[in-house]
Amino acid sequence: MGTVTLPATRIPVMAEADVVVVGGGTSGFIAAVAAARTGARVLLVEKAGYLGGCTTAPYNTGLSQFFDSDGNQIIRGLPWEFMKRMEADGNAFLVERRNEIWPVWTRKVALDMMEEAGADFLFHTWTSGVVKDGNAVRGIIVHNKGGTGAILGKCLVDATGDADIAAFAGAPFDMTEVEHLQQVSCDYIACGVDHFKVLEWARANKDRLDLRVSNIDVEPKLSGVQRMLTIVLPHNAKDPVTGEPYHVGVMPTVKLCIHRDAVRIQGNSDINPLDPGALTRAEANGLRGALKHLQYLRETIPGFEDAYIVAQSHLGVRETRRIIGDYVLTIDDVRGNARFADVVALNCRGLDYHLKGTVFKFTGLKGHHDVPLRALLPQNVENLLVAGRSIACDHLSQASLRGAATCLATGHAAGVAAALAAKKGGVVREVDIREIQKTLIIQDAVLGVGDRARLFE
Repeated sequence: MGTVTLPATRIPVMAEADVVVVGGGTSGFIAAVAAARTGARVLLVEKAGYLGGCTTAPYNTGLSQFFDSDGNQIIRGLPWEFMKRMEADGNAFLVERRNEIWPVWTRKVALDMMEEAGADFLFHTWTSGVVKDGNAVRGIIVHNKGGTGAILGKCLVDATGDADIAAFAGAPFDMTEVEHLQQVSCDYIACGVDHFKVLEWARANKDRLDLRVSNIDVEPKLSGVQRMLTIVLPHNAKDPVTGEPYHVGVMPTVKLCIHRDAVRIQGNSDINPLDPGALTRAEANGLRGALKHLQYLRETIPGFEDAYIVAQSHLGVRETRRIIGDYVLTIDDVRGNARFADVVALNCRGLDYHLKGTVFKFTGLKGHHDVPLRALLPQNVENLLVAGRSIACDHLSQASLRGAATCLATGHAAGVAAALAAKKGGVVREVDIREIQKTLIIQDAVLGVGDRARLFE
């Protein structure tokens, strides 16, 4: 479409900090809290008007796995503190190695943790580039209502989810062809559900339900928060009008939230999430899919007759760029319980694929594996760590590593490493890995289980 030439211009330095975190989502706000608690002056930049990202916005009703298949708690530290605060506020259940949350409340708890740690933050601020000195990232270029400016930092954490900062900095990355990317989802919360009727129907129609059912035998209370009810209808459900196989979201699903008059509904879309036009279309398609989902529930399950949509937020994106780091995790590492000397987090989340045509595949994992610091370090770039779903891994293993609990854990690791690096000029690779690990352990992170845990004491 051609180009235009803009005149060279000077832009103001809006702020400076020891650690600059870009993205206030699942990994970002934890990274900022961790860096502040490690003694750094921290500034977090977020394009939305709240913290929590995919923990909050796509209305995740559970944050994947903090415990492995053997019952070992492998994610603790700041991520677990976040969950315990949710529970203390009456907006989460942490039972039987599972967690069920009221997603709207996550932004409040994230805000509490940020403010108590003394981490500064800017909302409604977009990042469009980086400031570099050779291979070292020295800051970011931002746009907000104050105009265009630079924010400088000694060390930066890319928690954008899409590895935007790493890409701006020229770091190599990989991305699966669009045909095989995981779907994006547009999630809504609907209220007005009569959970007593829904539960009665589910108990009377167990033969129609899939194996993915939870809390169907838990007696509900008359009011207040209570265990989330999840029921899934198999793929052989029929469209009530055409009689053809009918899929809504990833499948016909009921996820009554812990406020049981509310249900999470979903519409999916197959797009390239780095294409602005495709993102626009996905919002529209996601709305139509979610409305179709709700209409199906109204016509199929008693208790949904008066349900209505009350809330929507931005698209939930599962997969885009993955950095090529000093080490790239593979599916064999995930399945084989790989161990690394530079471990900074653990992961046990099952392989969760949301594929084209609303195909959903989930496979649990045995045990757990290490996430090395090298997987957070993009090649050819200094003074930058990456946290969250865009760490260095292959396409198949990303279906596990993108889980919210694991993103919280890599955010914790990135924040600690960035704070320690800031004391040494920002070069993470010059920080002793034992110092990073020791600091994580002091902040109650888990880097090993059983005999292996003693290696990090």
